[in-house]
Amino acid sequence: MIDVIIFGCGDLAKQVYHYLNASKKFNVICFTVDKKYINSKYLEGKDIIPFEDIESKFPAKRYKFITAIGYKNMRIRNKIYNDIKSKGYDFINYIHESVIINNPINIGSNNLILSNVVIEPNVRIGSNNIIYSNTVIGHDSTLGDNNIISIGNNIAGFTKIKTGCFIGIGSTIINNLTIEDESLIGAGSLIIKSTEKLGLYTGVPAKKLREIDSNVGIEIT
Repeated sequence: MIDVIIFGCGDLAKQVYHYLNASKKFNVICFTVDKKYINSKYLEGKDIIPFEDIESKFPAKRYKFITAIGYKNMRIRNKIYNDIKSKGYDFINYIHESVIINNPINIGSNNLILSNVVIEPNVRIGSNNIIYSNTVIGHDSTLGDNNIISIGNNIAGFTKIKTGCFIGIGSTIINNLTIEDESLIGAGSLIIKSTEKLGLYTGVPAKKLREIDSNVGIEIT
């Protein structure tokens, strides 16, 4: 079994704990977050360790990480991933046993791919992504880094999703489109044109509602 530390102490961290615990491939050692966010000693019966102390207690040569930070601020998710890497830790990928992968894919690290996802041939997936249940990623598509794909999305073939994107529940992206960096797509949207960077899109078909300020965090409420 692989000894794993979960970064996070919220609802997503609890979910990730139960997925890893049920898989019988991973042994969750503890949870960790920055000290200022700790308000309890334990979560799911496991210690919550200040991230500032993690190296002295659990050296990088032995333990691996997975992050369990959700969508509320996409840039913070990316910063945490890089902070952990800078300490020398490797990451696991968690891929639920029900996921259908039609051929071996090129995949990075720290990806969470949940139940009944279908990944068609020749898909490439970067690092630090969450793909929620019942999503289909069409053939020859590319998913970059630090993206969240919500429940029940349909992503057609030859789609390119770049970095820091959020795709809301039940959305559809037609084929041969590019979802540019830090695009936010609202639930139930139909994307029929490539997006622009730092844009918020929603509707059927989706329209750009506004630009996102590049000087602040990409918050999703």
